[in-house]
Amino acid sequence: YGIDTARLYLLFVSSPDKDLEWNDEGAEGAFRFINKFYSLYSEKRSPVSNIKDKFILNKLNKTIKEVSLDIEEFKLNIALIKIMELVNYMIKNKEYVSQKIYKDSLTQTAILINPFTPHISEECFNLLGKKGFSSLQKWPKCNIKKIDEKIEAIENLIETTKEDIRKIKELVKIEPKEITLFVSEKWKYNFYSNLKKELEKTRDVKILISKLMIKEHGQEISKIIPSVVNNPQRIPLYVLDQKTEFESLSKEKTLLEKEFYAEINIILSDNSQEQKARQSIPGKPAIILK
Repeated sequence: YGIDTARLYLLFVSSPDKDLEWNDEGAEGAFRFINKFYSLYSEKRSPVSNIKDKFILNKLNKTIKEVSLDIEEFKLNIALIKIMELVNYMIKNKEYVSQKIYKDSLTQTAILINPFTPHISEECFNLLGKKGFSSLQKWPKCNIKKIDEKIEAIENLIETTKEDIRKIKELVKIEPKEITLFVSEKWKYNFYSNLKKELEKTRDVKILISKLMIKEHGQEISKIIPSVVNNPQRIPLYVLDQKTEFESLSKEKTLLEKEFYAEINIILSDNSQEQKARQSIPGKPAIILK
């Protein structure tokens, strides 16, 4: 496999304060990742779209920030996991990134991975047409302005929606010709945002209901609050607004249709009489397959 595979595997499965038991399957996995990483640099591509530029820059700069800190703290395996996540993200979205952003991101990533797999790092750096050695370049700097919680929330919305569609398809065992996504009712966004803040102060259901009650939605709120208290993950890390969710899913419509081979309809729950629409919450549209 080569020494880079050994380095990657050893650093991935262990840390300076722990023992390691060698595993051939783990080494094979490291080798597969190196080939996946190399494919980003060896293949030729032309720019197709720039719709994911902001998403890539958000992911890249967040990774630079976290990996730099992890290396300083000798959390080398954690740093590697984050680099792998970045590489997988770039592979998944490379068709929708402009050539300049894509090449700049590959340059930074080649330098980021150098301490772990120096030989493949130098090879990939050279494939980009760069002069000199990646190991002698300045360490990437995080641009805080490019890190945006809102962008990450939009990305999570899209990925969660895709995963939910896949799960429903598997459950009902059909290949739908039409998929309808119901974006949550407008009132729920302010409600969930306020609930998120209040949960930092208390988890007492009675107090939360008293503070957050909205008379016309009282019955639903009385069910939501106990459910969220028992399962806080039901609230997104960042609560968007209805307009942003609707527009984000609408921009993704063509890609969703391409992925699921079905017509995609995106509807505001406020405008629908469909009972299923009431089940939508911020960050998690209700879904109907036909």
